[in-house]
Amino acid sequence: MEKQIQELLTVVLNLNTKVENLEKINLSTKSVLSLEEFCIYTGYSKSRTYKLTSARLVPHSKPMDKSIFFSKEEIDQWLLQNPVKTISALKSENKASKKISKFKF
Repeated sequence: MEKQIQELLTVVLNLNTKVENLEKINLSTKSVLSLEEFCIYTGYSKSRTYKLTSARLVPHSKPMDKSIFFSKEEIDQWLLQNPVKTISALKSENKASKKISKFKF
């Protein structure tokens, strides 16, 4: 009996993972996200999201002064701000700048 319960639990967990993946795929087709969808899309909690919006750190809209909506395009840009260069990119830039500095103007 315990083995059957364990197998059912495994099946339920697998189904839950599949549902979460389908939700993420569905979010990729939307252009406007609700608060809940924003949290799923970014992985942020509601509490953190409320802190970000109240501090005006994340782009959002409040069309009726209550509900919060997010432009997926703006969120993507916001999430990708301040890119960190890889070590190989920094090395390439360093080599390029050394080649340029060899020439005296």
